[in-house]
Amino acid sequence: MDVLLSDTIEITISSAVDLTKDTILCEGNTVDLNPGTGAGTYIWSNGSSSSRQFVDSSSTYWVHFTDPLNCVSTDTTSVTVDALPFATFLQSQFSQSNWEFIADDKTGIDYHWSFGDGKIDSGLIWKTVNIYDTNGVFSVTLTITSQNCGIATISKSIEVITVGTNEVISYSNVSVYPNPTNGLLNVELPSDLDLSSVSVKIIDLNGRVVVDESKNSLQHFTLNLNDRNLASGVYQLSINSASNTLFNGKITLY
Repeated sequence: MDVLLSDTIEITISSAVDLTKDTILCEGNTVDLNPGTGAGTYIWSNGSSSSRQFVDSSSTYWVHFTDPLNCVSTDTTSVTVDALPFATFLQSQFSQSNWEFIADDKTGIDYHWSFGDGKIDSGLIWKTVNIYDTNGVFSVTLTITSQNCGIATISKSIEVITVGTNEVISYSNVSVYPNPTNGLLNVELPSDLDLSSVSVKIIDLNGRVVVDESKNSLQHFTLNLNDRNLASGVYQLSINSASNTLFNGKITLY
């Protein structure tokens, strides 16, 4: 006689935690680390016991999950936070027509410079130089493109007033330096000239004499323009002896 036996078993499939793929996050945003599981016990790498995490800082995060049936699963993900680009820059003049520009943010993948005079520069160049051909006020624009977090743009105005002036001017073996000057201007006269009567005049662009001094019998002297309360700008310098014009040219005070 055949005997037929049967039984029933119940199989429950436990869901394993599944964190997001490695993520690059822009500064100021958050990412939701949701394991996709329900009730149970959670232990996170940062000590939290919540069922999910909202994070905004770079780190490697892992979660250890135990469900009500005592099934255990673990997953790990990496979050990297990238800074937002910031398009600020410094500018400096190192000759009468050459200006240097340096971006503060050096993490971009592209820098687009527009110098306001029709010239541009672009590429992985956070430091650049532009040569201005004329004086004037120019709007300089910098646009920085980041790897993951968009672009940033800024515009600044600069005033160029020294194109056409010489950095070190010599006329009849007379030297005037530095030019442009911050207020201290050195003058060197040749020793083979009659320097018994030397007059120095500085005239502004309105034709007003702002300096009128005698520098008799001096081969070398310094003019301190800081004592004159002069505005930044271009001036005409004239140096004359009793019988000769020793120097007549532009100087720039900044």
